[in-house]
Amino acid sequence: MSDIENTYNLYKDDFIKNYEELKLKFDIIISNLDNHKNNISNLETLFDNKKKELVIEYNDLIKKYDDNITELEKNYEEKVNKIRENYKIKKNKEIEKYKIERYLQDNKLVVLSQIEYDYLLEESKNNKNLCKLL
Repeated sequence: MSDIENTYNLYKDDFIKNYEELKLKFDIIISNLDNHKNNISNLETLFDNKKKELVIEYNDLIKKYDDNITELEKNYEEKVNKIRENYKIKKNKEIEKYKIERYLQDNKLVVLSQIEYDYLLEESKNNKNLCKLL
């Protein structure tokens, strides 16, 4: 063989060897890229699922918040109505008490306790003038 053929064969062998190494490296790179692509896809799926969970959780929290606000408003209304009712009752009692006091003052009547009344009733049996008053 000639030197040219030997050199050719040597370069040819080196070329094939380098080609095989590069092809192997390229296949590894392609495989890594595929793995990364799958990982990205998995992460996107995880992200979408987490996003759905968070949306559901957020909606649940909003519903609880709305329910709590509704309950608070209801309790507030009940308390306000009760206070108003108690105020009306108190006011009506005060008005009634005032009317009675005015009536008693106007008619110069005396209000007696039950004990006083019983005592006077007993005394009235002996006193005819007292009997007329009772």
